[in-house]
Amino acid sequence: MAAVARAAGAAILGAALLASGAGASADGAPARQAAEAGPPDPYVVDGLVTDGMDYPWTAKLRIALYAGPGSRERVGVLAPGDVVTADRLQLRGRPWAGRVIHDNGPFRAGMRLWVLERDLEEGSFEIWYGGERRQDLAAAIPWRPSDESCGPPSASCFLRFAKEPKQESWFRVKTSRGLVGWTARDRDFSVGTIRNVAPRGPR
Repeated sequence: MAAVARAAGAAILGAALLASGAGASADGAPARQAAEAGPPDPYVVDGLVTDGMDYPWTAKLRIALYAGPGSRERVGVLAPGDVVTADRLQLRGRPWAGRVIHDNGPFRAGMRLWVLERDLEEGSFEIWYGGERRQDLAAAIPWRPSDESCGPPSASCFLRFAKEPKQESWFRVKTSRGLVGWTARDRDFSVGTIRNVAPRGPR
């Protein structure tokens, strides 16, 4: 089952820059830029839901459950045929580094940026700049970031990104026998057609 997360509020969109390099002081000595806080690593987004979370899930394979999102501590294993309900979703990922390779609008060659969460809604992404998230330059990047080269630096190819890092959706699931744990293997479940009437726990 492909999980497409949607925010429990407005769609997340944004684009911004992080300047790099140094200028010069009045006496000609190099001027060091103030250190900027880096992006959160990993970044974490809570309070997300999918339509599939309203229905029971049936494990198609053996699936290990963990103590928390990103944890390596196993708390149990689901067997094929086990039915669970999903009541929480957390998105986790590593910042995706990019660099400006050609002047374009507010972008200047040599500047850096980081893409955080992406595809919460179709085509959306969030970018870290200057020690914070920014949403005021969304129109400056008219396409979804890609780690494939767009060609020689030009007005239509002004950003270059490193290899896209992993982004995962972690779901908290519960069995009827009381086992509770987290998994990122939502595609290894089939989604039922009977509406999930089990009450959801606190988010």
